[in-house]
Amino acid sequence: MKTFKELREFVITEESVKSYTVGKHKITINKKGSKFAASIDGELLDSSFKSVKDAEDSVSEFIELMNI
Repeated sequence: MKTFKELREFVITEESVKSYTVGKHKITINKKGSKFAASIDGELLDSSFKSVKDAEDSVSEFIELMNI
């Protein structure tokens, strides 16, 4: 019998949609349910994007603002 934790991990899966590098920073965009999450170097930027394009735009804007 599966435990509650195993069932929760099975239901809430996170799949990698896109992964690329900008300069020396690794950008990953994952899909979790119907939302998309963007992270820079493993640090979560935001997890409530409606599309991959929205996530990419926000990542590029963040990189521009922070001058990294």
